[in-house]
Amino acid sequence: MSYADKTGAVKAKTAAFGNFIDPDREMVDVPNLSLVEVDLPEYERNGLGRALLKVVRYHFEDIDKHGAEGMSIGANSSRGQMIYADMNPVVVGQTHTEVQEKAPAEVVKALYQRGLPIELVTLGALRHAQFPSIDELVQFIDLYHKRASWMESHPVEVRFANIEAMTGDAAVFDWPRLIPE
Repeated sequence: MSYADKTGAVKAKTAAFGNFIDPDREMVDVPNLSLVEVDLPEYERNGLGRALLKVVRYHFEDIDKHGAEGMSIGANSSRGQMIYADMNPVVVGQTHTEVQEKAPAEVVKALYQRGLPIELVTLGALRHAQFPSIDELVQFIDLYHKRASWMESHPVEVRFANIEAMTGDAAVFDWPRLIPE
């Protein structure tokens, strides 16, 4: 018995995802295990920009559609996140090496020399052009890691913050209280 279809997508039924598949939103089909940047309001609102996710591609047999679930790259843990067209997904690469090769070699080397894990080096490779120095890039990567880790491990707080934002109260989290320096 195979758990993947002929295209490499994991076979699944929508019922296995419970409330996690929104029938009013358009699922997207991206390559299995690719790295994808998406718009997540909690990431944008809290100074992180677009979220970087590693995806698992599914074939939902009961509706005969493909879709993808992403897990945050750069966080210590991650909630599963269905990816929809309105999240403006962009496949940035199939592997960490592929993404890192798009950045200047000296940037990637400097990030590895700082002891960063491969996922955070990939994030740095994507964002390097936004920062005038390696030190500032590393500061951002550290900030991204801390905030993304907190948000991914506190899905209830994130959900309520997103609901509050929809009503016009788009406050950021109180980071000095949540992650004291």
